[in-house]
Amino acid sequence: MFLKEQDLRDGRLNSQRGFTLIELLTVMTTIGILAGIVVPAVSGTKEASNEAEVRGKARLYCAGRGQRLFRRPELG
Repeated sequence: MFLKEQDLRDGRLNSQRGFTLIELLTVMTTIGILAGIVVPAVSGTKEASNEAEVRGKARLYCAGRGQRLFRRPELG
């Protein structure tokens, strides 16, 4: 795809640049479809992550409370 000097002089370079409307619409449609698939999957993952974090913190709290009661039963 080498340009000839004649093409440069005649201004034909500008007519060969760019994308067609069909190409742009195809890319935009593909991106839209991928976004429609990815967004719901990611939002469900965030909820599951938050739930797992709360469960982990609850376990740590219970374990810490158990140790405290084991060391000082009068606090129970």
